Amino acid sequence: MVDVLVVDDDESYGQVVVRCLANDGISAILQTGPFGTINSIRRERPALVILDLNMPAISGEDVGRLIRSAEGLEGIKLLLLSSLDQRELDSVKAQVNADEAVSKTIERAELLKLVKRLLEKARPTRRRPLT
Repeated sequence: MVDVLVVDDDESYGQVVVRCLANDGISAILQTGPFGTINSIRRERPALVILDLNMPAISGEDVGRLIRSAEGLEGIKLLLLSSLDQRELDSVKAQVNADEAVSKTIERAELLKLVKRLLEKARPTRRRPLT
């Protein structure tokens, strides 16, 4: 089990996010691209999915809807991460029923703070102290 599954078609950016989280003691893995996301969630059982919206073939918005409608995944927190402007992000957040939506330009410290807050709100069975 991991704390966070990062889903991004940009492997370099996704690895930066994974390392940022790992450096702060948060276990995270990268799912490169949208295909196989639901299977990865079922296998890894993350408390939080960080999802890029701008991906080829299947948009992050569609993947987010799949996550929200998949049986057994109801307790997973969903953070949308994209280069869209905040107004567009807020609109997609509402449509997908995501927990949060932020720009990829977010500062590292702010991203960590947000991730920790979402993990604290995650399923009670997944909670563990975060440093």
